[in-house]
Amino acid sequence: MSQMTAAVIQLCSGLDLSANLAEIERLLGAYQANDLDIVLLPECFAMLGGEQKSVATRAHEVKRWMASMARKYQCWLIGGSLPVKRSVDDRCLAACYVYDPA
Repeated sequence: MSQMTAAVIQLCSGLDLSANLAEIERLLGAYQANDLDIVLLPECFAMLGGEQKSVATRAHEVKRWMASMARKYQCWLIGGSLPVKRSVDDRCLAACYVYDPA
């Protein structure tokens, strides 16, 4: 049976989505030498505090970023939770996205 190397990233996300994603990328770079197979991000990793709708409007940007990080660092990337808008109304729901390195 082969082994899998995993990492769990914990951070104190704030209101600045770009700063939060940059910090996660910095941590991914620091872990790169460990040849990780899978990385788990915390709940509300993109933004903590404020209105969920403000990050939900940028969910596509965050999902593109997650896909690019999975490819760049050649690991599976699991986002703890990300608010997304429902298509039928203006409510937000929590979603967990998983990206492979391909």
